[in-house]
Amino acid sequence: MSDANRLFLLVTPSGGKLWRYGYYYDGKQKTLTFGAYPLISLSEARVKRDEAAGLLAEGHDPNLVRKLRINATIEAARLTFEKVAREWH
Repeated sequence: MSDANRLFLLVTPSGGKLWRYGYYYDGKQKTLTFGAYPLISLSEARVKRDEAAGLLAEGHDPNLVRKLRINATIEAARLTFEKVAREWH
């Protein structure tokens, strides 16, 4: 089921519903997944789509930006745990 500006709800054969955003970057078609419906509402999916479109307008790949943010969060959590463990030790 399609919404505006390449946002769509993918309904799987098993009945799952996933919000997806189709876009082109560097001449290739790509897809960004925002999460499952109803955990992510239509309005939340539209906000995420607009954020991804903003990144595209700046010349960034939204999938790559997402992966870099996840890695930064994991690294920050690891450093925090390491710091606490060293202080304790």
